[in-house]
Amino acid sequence: MRIQRIVSLFVALFMIAGLTAALGSSSATAVAAKAKEDRQIEVSGKEPRPNKFFIKGRVTPTTGKTKAVVQKKNCASKKCGWFNDKLVKTNDKGRFTVRVFGPARGQQKVYYRVKTSPTAKYQGATSITLVIRRL
Repeated sequence: MRIQRIVSLFVALFMIAGLTAALGSSSATAVAAKAKEDRQIEVSGKEPRPNKFFIKGRVTPTTGKTKAVVQKKNCASKKCGWFNDKLVKTNDKGRFTVRVFGPARGQQKVYYRVKTSPTAKYQGATSITLVIRRL
C-alpha cells in the first residue's frame, strides 16, 4: 500500500513537471515570435511615359540594403499562383524602383506585389497588389 502511494506521488510529480515545461516552452516561443518587429511595404505604380511602368516603394523600418522580391500573377483566379519576377535591393533609406511590364498579348490584366522574407529581427511582409490593365 505504501509503495503504491509513493509510485503515484512520483507519477503525479512527473506529470506536473511535464506540464509546466510544456507551458513554459510554448510561452517562450510565443514571446520569441512577438519579439520580431513588423515590416511594412508601401508601393505605388508609376507610368512616366506611355507603356513604361515602374513600381516605386519603401520598406520600413529601414535596415540598410534589404532584398525584396517582385512577384507577378497573370490572372485573377486562385488557380494562378504568384511567381517571382524580379529581385530588387533597397537603398540605405529603404527605397526601391523597379521596371515592370504590362500585360502580354491576349491578356487584359497583370498583377504585381512586393514581398520580403522574414529575418532574425523582422517578420516577412507583403505589399498591396498593383494591377496594370490594358485599355
